[in-house]
Amino acid sequence: MCQIVYRVLWLIGVFLSSMLAFTDATAEQPRAPIVWVTWAGIEPDKGASAWYLRKFVRSDIRFRELPPNTVDLGEGEPFDVPQAELRRTQRLSVYEQILTRYPVDDHSARKLGEIIHDIEINLWRPKKFPESALIEAAAVGFARDQQTDSIPLNCYIEWFESIYQQLRTAKALADVPDFPAQCRKKS
Repeated sequence: MCQIVYRVLWLIGVFLSSMLAFTDATAEQPRAPIVWVTWAGIEPDKGASAWYLRKFVRSDIRFRELPPNTVDLGEGEPFDVPQAELRRTQRLSVYEQILTRYPVDDHSARKLGEIIHDIEINLWRPKKFPESALIEAAAVGFARDQQTDSIPLNCYIEWFESIYQQLRTAKALADVPDFPAQCRKKS
């Protein structure tokens, strides 16, 4: 009789622990804020982060871009600024931190994270991926050609969507797409 009681208790324990594990695994991740705020700039990490947030986290996210060195950021979730929780560190890009907070099971999104890490964190060593140098050069070149010190996030979002689509169909990028035509200054 004792053995039966122990077996029943053991089965109940197994059942309850599996239910807890199932509940934890299916729990929704925290809902992202609708407004995010950052400084204007040309950093690919900032642009890729904005793309990821809109693509995988919330399609209705809005971005506020403030002049560099603005201290009072006002309303919104700050990112890629010194006072933000999600900011570049010596070991992680902003994109990687956002990917960790709002994970997706998407190989191309993770590959883009590795490329952004290579651009933003691997500053002094040879680049690990050929795409890193291509993306960085294209962003800097676009800003130079447009005679600007910032690339609007909406331009980056469209551009990184094109890069993402290429990564989904190819193992590596031979070149990067041009920035969207509407982002170019009319001459």
